[in-house]
Amino acid sequence: MVQCELARTTTISVELCGSMKRYLHQFNRKSRVCMTIQWPLCFLDIEASSLDDESYPIEVGVSILTHPSAEISTWSALIAPTPRWLQTGRWSARAEAVHGIRQSLLIQEGNTPAAICEHLNLLLASASSVWCDGGDFDTFWLSRLFDAALSAPTFRLRDVGALLKANPQSTMREYLLLLNASETIHRAGPDAEHMLRTAIRSLGLSSAREAWQGLKISLFVLNNVQTTRPT
Repeated sequence: MVQCELARTTTISVELCGSMKRYLHQFNRKSRVCMTIQWPLCFLDIEASSLDDESYPIEVGVSILTHPSAEISTWSALIAPTPRWLQTGRWSARAEAVHGIRQSLLIQEGNTPAAICEHLNLLLASASSVWCDGGDFDTFWLSRLFDAALSAPTFRLRDVGALLKANPQSTMREYLLLLNASETIHRAGPDAEHMLRTAIRSLGLSSAREAWQGLKISLFVLNNVQTTRPT
């Protein structure tokens, strides 16, 4: 009976070692992409009052992956409009129909630009680059936000196209196809996370994350098998 159990345990251990080798090989293949990326990997999205030159930011969201095996964290906040924005800014009913945020909600529950910019700089303190796919729009709205706060960002907002170059097999076309494969919510937090998850898939990092999780599970099971091995 003990011999049968010992043989079974040995077989399981051999199978687990084989799985670990496969996971390790998979992780090593993707690690080259991981090493070319500046960590943490951060995405930012901004919802705005309209798409006009007089538009202003109404919500900002950030999604962060600190390293390939980490959990994604996402934060967002409504932005209270400044008196100047209310006086001279452009509010679009069409834009409101898309994002669903009422101007009265911003006035009642929004955070001041100063508070939001302070938190953004704190949240992104270790990020040299923060990625977006809104091009000049996101750059313009982020600038308006920090100008209203009489502050400056400690990070650099960059287009996701530059990030995709970390993997020669990734293209902006592939990223957009993956991004548009599911519906966009048009809220800053969920959209920032959606962009981050899409970039992870486009860069092939999802395979590295799965391989790392597989390695951890295999090591855990192998350790328990060896601990309970009959003597």
